[in-house]
Amino acid sequence: MGSSVLKNYYDTIIKRTDFIIAIVGLPLGLFITSLYFISPTIHLLTLGFALFLASLTYLCIKNKKEKTIVTYTSRPMKVFYDIGFFAAFSLSLLILHNSTERPVLYFALITFCAGLLALSIISIECRTELVRQLLKILLISFNQILSIHYFTGGSGVDYWVHMEMNRLLSQIGDISVLYGKESFYPLMHIHTAVNQIVMDVPIRDATGFGIIIPLVASSICVFLLGRSLFDEKVGLLAMLIVNISDFQIRYGVSPGTVSFGLCLFFFFVYLVFKLIIIAKQRERIKWLILVFVFIPVLILSHAHSSFVALLTLCAVVSGVLIYRKVFDIKTVLPIALIPIIFVIELLQHWFVAIYGMKGERSFFEVILQTLEDAIVNKAGFLNRPEAATVETSTGEYVNTLALPPFLEQVADVMGLTLVIFFAIIGCLFWLSSSQRSTVKFSMVLGAAILLGFTFLFPLLGIRNIMPLRWFAFIYFFLSLMTAYAVIKTSYRLSRPVYSKIFLFFIISSLAFFMSFSSVSNIDSPLWLKEWTPSISSYTIPEQQGGITLAKYADKMVSDDRYGGNHGSYLGIQVTSFSSRKDLNTHESSIFLWREDYFDRPVTIQTNIEGYNKSISISTILGAEVLQDLEKRHKMYDNSDLYGFHLF
Repeated sequence: MGSSVLKNYYDTIIKRTDFIIAIVGLPLGLFITSLYFISPTIHLLTLGFALFLASLTYLCIKNKKEKTIVTYTSRPMKVFYDIGFFAAFSLSLLILHNSTERPVLYFALITFCAGLLALSIISIECRTELVRQLLKILLISFNQILSIHYFTGGSGVDYWVHMEMNRLLSQIGDISVLYGKESFYPLMHIHTAVNQIVMDVPIRDATGFGIIIPLVASSICVFLLGRSLFDEKVGLLAMLIVNISDFQIRYGVSPGTVSFGLCLFFFFVYLVFKLIIIAKQRERIKWLILVFVFIPVLILSHAHSSFVALLTLCAVVSGVLIYRKVFDIKTVLPIALIPIIFVIELLQHWFVAIYGMKGERSFFEVILQTLEDAIVNKAGFLNRPEAATVETSTGEYVNTLALPPFLEQVADVMGLTLVIFFAIIGCLFWLSSSQRSTVKFSMVLGAAILLGFTFLFPLLGIRNIMPLRWFAFIYFFLSLMTAYAVIKTSYRLSRPVYSKIFLFFIISSLAFFMSFSSVSNIDSPLWLKEWTPSISSYTIPEQQGGITLAKYADKMVSDDRYGGNHGSYLGIQVTSFSSRKDLNTHESSIFLWREDYFDRPVTIQTNIEGYNKSISISTILGAEVLQDLEKRHKMYDNSDLYGFHLF
């Protein structure tokens, strides 16, 4: 009797997994939101609201029937979508050609293109239309990435360092010229150097051919997996979402080892899921061989990418095991030993690789000791700089860290919030009894574990709340979930015209917030301008000025980002500058003043009361520092970069 009751409860839980998780998501979302009032980190607020609203939305729409007529679009309307897309796209290129920076109108046109492209995707009926939408997605991606890469002097924190290493490698042909640990992760550098030699092009063009094109092309893996699991429309929309996402754009305009590792990660994940989907044992062998080939390639390309790939692989295998045990006992498990082999190869390399910047210790030793120090000395629930407080004379506790305006913070993370909101709805659909499968369940578990690492460690004070690199990888899963949820939600609206308006509005909004995010758009932000250092791109005059002044001085002074990048590239010492009092401590140096310093911040390291480690904050040098510099000898001026001799 008792066992029968327990079995009935068990069967009910299994049958209504989606409903139960949605119910749990309501109070959990409110709890996460409430943590914002302890630590005013905007991601706690938006993540909590996204979880609460997504759970509530799913409960409201899960039983509504789909309106299949929404997929029909007349031939003239399809032509209108294409004409509108290419007209707006051409106008965006014309604006780029006639502007020194990317204005708001440029991003408005990209947003409009994304919305029209979503409508075209939902209307495809033949292979020709499918190929046309694929090409349009690639055009949008290349437009946003190359508008920074080719129209500025350089982009990204590590761009200059990697470019110099690639140049040296192509000239000397020995990986010993690579700095620090990079000689143990040389594949991106070798690939770029080979492109430069074979094509006989400048190093910047070789970077485009060797990193940017493969990175954008790798998003096709999202389309292929979406098509295999659902249909072409979900696959295409997911591919579009990946290519307009903030972190995909960021690592496109900042080509380096992360970009190369992200590209390989997309291919690797696709191969793993293809291995699960394939039913015939003979066909699995070739996919299994490809997976084993990609493991050492990933490990030798980038440490972080290979670790995320291993974590994803473990999550996927765990998902298959759990699904096999709980939902479908007949499911075949073809990849159980792959994580073990991956771990052995990864650890072997980590023991050998030297972390050159840390006293010639092994990479594994540095990572382990850093993690131990963080857990023992710095960890604590919500131990974050935003939560640091001091007691005033009146006995009140106030935050010591100045935060940006609230609405600007919300706008900055709205793109990510929209993706997580719809991804949660997509997950709940996939967990329903009519939709779930081995692959979908494994994908949900993989995304959950990666998001757990991304948010949980910082929540405990082990790292900042947003380890930036993680989301670039998680978007592989989130894009598929989001695309599925957006399409299924649009199908449930009462009239086809409402569905198309909904689809256009959601994708346009997503493209708008993603393109203006401080992650992807640091050169011309619409919000947080006074809080976002312009480290994404440097103008060509700034690049040329740095090269010219390096001929006349062995020591230079600038902000840590611009100075650090150019110092590594030019092979000279560039000291970081943070305040007016530093002017008298750098004798016989050349101060590099960028035009952005008037109204854009630089990043400095500082300590705040109530927090146990130094943090990076943004500060604007402004006119006062320039007035002090004007009293010195100005030796260079090209309108974007000034050189002052400190004596």
